[in-house]
Parts: sequence; structure tokens; C-alpha cells
Amino acid sequence: MNLAITVREARPDEYPAISKMTVDAYSQYADELGPQRWEAYSESLADIAGKAKDALILAAEEGGKVVGSLALYRLLPEDRPWPKDWAFIRAMGVAADRRRAGVGRRLIQEAIERAREWGSPALFLRSSLMMAAAIKLYDGVGFERVPEYEEEVRPGFWITAHLLKLG
Repeated sequence: MNLAITVREARPDEYPAISKMTVDAYSQYADELGPQRWEAYSESLADIAGKAKDALILAAEEGGKVVGSLALYRLLPEDRPWPKDWAFIRAMGVAADRRRAGVGRRLIQEAIERAREWGSPALFLRSSLMMAAAIKLYDGVGFERVPEYEEEVRPGFWITAHLLKLG
């Protein structure tokens, strides 16, 4: 079944379902992260209402059901070392049964359009090498790695940084 995917701003009443879908989407990484890190990470992923205070929550809808989402920030947090005027993607998740169906690509495309409307010079996100399918998607839409903003958070575990220049 291949229905049309539309992307729109999520409604607050959808946040609980988006929270569950996002945590479920990332649960495949729980073992690699370990119980303590996974608990903290999954709590952060689940806080869609908290993200919505500072970000636009985009929802991908297909057949009347939300099948993906991401948080798009207009400005980067002040406590980070990269330029503050870059738009920033966090917590992109796609329902397991809709992976590789264009949902993630459609979400990214909408994020690019919104960031351009805001006048952002670039769109930035961070990921991890364990998220190979996501990185392949980012590469496919033109993101480039920016090693100067990457960090090794524990021996052998890197947070990668990806940038798409919009100007």
C-alpha cells in the first residue's frame, strides 16, 4: 500500500502517539546504548510536548495516521558550540512499518522548506554511526558531515554532525 504522505504541524493531541512512535523507532538502539543511557535517551525522545515549547513538531501523515515526525528548531541552543542561526532537527522518527517508504525523506524535505522560509543559512542535525540508514538518508538529500562538531561521548561511540547549506 502506497498512500500519499503529507507533512504538517502536529497537533498537541497527537503528541502522546508521536512520543510512543518516536521511542519505538529508536528502541532498536537500546542494547547498544545500554540500560542507563537508553532510559535517559528514551525519556528525552518521549518529551514531545517539551520540545514543542521551542520547536515546530512536524508530523508525516499517511492514510489519516501519523507515521513519522521530527522536531525542527529555528535557532540552535545557546549552550552549543555551533552557529546559533542554523535551524536544527532533533528526534526524527518513522513508524517501523513505514521505513524505506519515503516518510523520512518527506519529513526532511519539509524541514528544509521551513528552514528556508525562516531565512536559516543552514539546517543541522546530529546522529550516530549506529543509525546507518538515517545517515544514508541525510547524505542522499545533500547533508555533509561536519567533523568539527562531532564528539566521542564514550570510547568508540561518536555523535556525528550533519549540515545542509541552504543559501
